[in-house]
Amino acid sequence: MKLKIIITTFIVFISLFIILLGIRLKWLPQANIFYHKILNPLSSNDRITSTTEKDNKLELNILKKLNDFEVKKNNIKKTFIKDKNLIIINAAIPQGIPDECIILELNTVINSTSYNITDCIINKEKEIYNLSFASNDKHKEKLLLIITKADQYIQNSSCIALLVENFKFNADKTTIDFLSFPHPLTVSIVPFFPGADLTAKAADQYKKELIIRLPFEPLLAKNRKEISAGSTIMLHYPENKITEIIENAARIAPNYKGFSNLNGNLSLEDSRIMEIVLYEIKKRNSYFIEKYDGEKSVSMTIADKIKVPCLKTDATISESRNVEIIEQQLKNYVDTARKLGRILITIPASQAMIDALHKILPYLQKYGIKFVYVSDIIKTDNK
Repeated sequence: MKLKIIITTFIVFISLFIILLGIRLKWLPQANIFYHKILNPLSSNDRITSTTEKDNKLELNILKKLNDFEVKKNNIKKTFIKDKNLIIINAAIPQGIPDECIILELNTVINSTSYNITDCIINKEKEIYNLSFASNDKHKEKLLLIITKADQYIQNSSCIALLVENFKFNADKTTIDFLSFPHPLTVSIVPFFPGADLTAKAADQYKKELIIRLPFEPLLAKNRKEISAGSTIMLHYPENKITEIIENAARIAPNYKGFSNLNGNLSLEDSRIMEIVLYEIKKRNSYFIEKYDGEKSVSMTIADKIKVPCLKTDATISESRNVEIIEQQLKNYVDTARKLGRILITIPASQAMIDALHKILPYLQKYGIKFVYVSDIIKTDNK
């Protein structure tokens, strides 16, 4: 009996030795397949191993892309159905990534492989995506990638840029709370208002981004009280007068990053005015933020033509003393940021506003959304 066991063990040892030697010396190409499938079986923790290096690249590409999506290892399951010659990869992607981005990125995993995407089924209601892959060689394994949404949210997948309108430095709690807010804020000042130079210095000291609001001729008579003689860009002004106003504004707040408009629907609809203004902004390597409630603005068209970074505001939070109302508005805009990837919101410099910002921070962290400077989304949108 013992002799029989010894002989059997010896035969198995010799057989394995011959197979391994054949693989090493490339005598047995089929043995290589056998070796990878038997000695490296698929599991939820191990990497999928294909029959060839080229085919293996598809699986590696998929796993790399899942890693880019911050998919945790325990949210990836890999199985192999032998009778169907099918590899199935189930992955739960964190929420917060736009659907279009997921599909676009997953379409790139076939690059430099022998595979093509043969089918793509999307169930938006259940948030399930099925992508089928097949090789030109029908003997190769097929692959099915099943994407679902995980409970957690991807970190910093979306961003919110807050633009504090007409910020003024006052020796009060509201000013200090805004300046000491521990996340990026962009503040705007009207350069010819009293205390503008002090506000600009404080914003720079507390690492807040600064935007200069250029006063344009207002459309409504009720806003004409904001006109300051010689510092408001009027429709009839010649180019040298407009240039002088912008130069004086930049001198008052030299640490600015961009410009915006104060009033000025008529100016935003005037090609001559906006060409002069935007060329001056371009000379200063700055950007322009348009706040406009009409339909005839030419600033975006001209900015695109002369290559000046330009962006419209997406939303505005109105002045309110109710922290809960402001907090709910912010939560509504979080949904927009998750869908679009970013949102630019103008906000008032009020105590209720800064209290609401502090209160909503845990909510933003839960959804993987971060605050950024206006210049950050300008860079993203103008790449």
